[in-house]
Amino acid sequence: MVLKNRVVALLVLCGGLSVLSGCEYIDDIPVGARYIAKNICSGIFVSGYDETLLVDDYVTSIVPPLKPIWNISIDRDEGVVTVSDKIFNKTYEAVSVYREGLGCVNQRNESIETLRGQGDIQLLTYELPTGVSWPYGDGGVDDSLQPEASLRALSRVIDEEFINPVGTVKHTTGVVVVKGGRLIAEQYAGGISENSPVKGFSMSKSVVNALAGILYDQGELDLDASLEIDEWQGTESEGITFRHLAQMSSGIRYLERAIGDDNDQGRLLYGELMPFDFMLTKPQAEVPGEVYNYSSGDSLLAAHSLQRKVGDAESMYRFYQQALFHNIDITTALIEHSGDGFAIAPESLMLSLRDWARLGLLYQNNGRWGDKQVLSEQWMDYSLSEGATNPSYGAFLWLNTGQWFFNDLPEDTIAFVGALERYVVIIPSLELIVVRVGFSHDRDEVDINAFVKDILVALEGDGA
Repeated sequence: MVLKNRVVALLVLCGGLSVLSGCEYIDDIPVGARYIAKNICSGIFVSGYDETLLVDDYVTSIVPPLKPIWNISIDRDEGVVTVSDKIFNKTYEAVSVYREGLGCVNQRNESIETLRGQGDIQLLTYELPTGVSWPYGDGGVDDSLQPEASLRALSRVIDEEFINPVGTVKHTTGVVVVKGGRLIAEQYAGGISENSPVKGFSMSKSVVNALAGILYDQGELDLDASLEIDEWQGTESEGITFRHLAQMSSGIRYLERAIGDDNDQGRLLYGELMPFDFMLTKPQAEVPGEVYNYSSGDSLLAAHSLQRKVGDAESMYRFYQQALFHNIDITTALIEHSGDGFAIAPESLMLSLRDWARLGLLYQNNGRWGDKQVLSEQWMDYSLSEGATNPSYGAFLWLNTGQWFFNDLPEDTIAFVGALERYVVIIPSLELIVVRVGFSHDRDEVDINAFVKDILVALEGDGA
């Protein structure tokens, strides 16, 4: 009888999906469960999002037809989120565990106690100077140099971004605007505030650039040396260098797709027990350095190579906090790690929106922070130069060469870009930074080019 009920449930689900694509989404259940567990865990225990919104819409909408099938259990006392499906009797159960300082990690074959033990590291604290204006202190919004009419126009533009269009959603949860080095506007929704670390998804690739730059400036990173990965010796992949990875031209066969067939990205970040090992199984499709292919796998390999130079999880934690974030007055930084102890730097950097703007300001100022050159001008020149295989991509940073990416914004625009329409848009020539985050599963509902353009019009116009 139980089996019969499950079969009936499966047939009902397939019937509901048949208008779209038969039962193809059934194959997405394993990755979907792990994605939901991890991002509800991070959203609650790190960011502080509203639990109901996360569960009912923000996270579970990743595959809308599957929303009805999930069983979701949240243990706030233990910091554990468990997700399973209602069809296959927990066959695809996923468990995510919160660890202070390292965020959430999906359970693989380890016990929860073992995962907690991996997070037993000495945490570092950093306090901003009180009474000092942003970005160097704990000061907040300072719009005193902006005309009142422009501020009214800016407020209208930002308010509009938080309105869901009729019949659909874009779920904007935060916007920050920086002009002339001053934080001039911010707005939040969904339970988060100015102190909430928010996941960047692929915006996180910017931190791979920054950490690589620090090691490069220390003489520890050779962009054109072989990565010396044992499994690649004697294969077509042995010639891959960090430069290839940073410009997304490793030539490794990889598809940046989260769900459906050939969902390498979904498997890499949520489906596989050992993400690095998964990348080692991917065959070489092109000669390294000859073909551009956007790949979170390339960035994961790059982050892995950096951590091998630094050490274990605690060494990596201390490195990115002390060598980078504390040097640019960032206090909320957290990078989630996989169960094997490696930072998932290409996807899991979490910062408050104010701190995302600080990281953007570092790039606006060509690697300088106050009187410190945190990233050398040589590294910045390399990072912001057109890639050999894609002129609109530098070294883990999006460029606006030819105004291809943002057709209404200046060519010097730099961007960190993440899933769910998360952006840090940096325009050095105009001294403008716009941070926008949300849970926007329908990308057609967010036009970041138009949004930033409207902000510029508001700030440059008379506000009428």
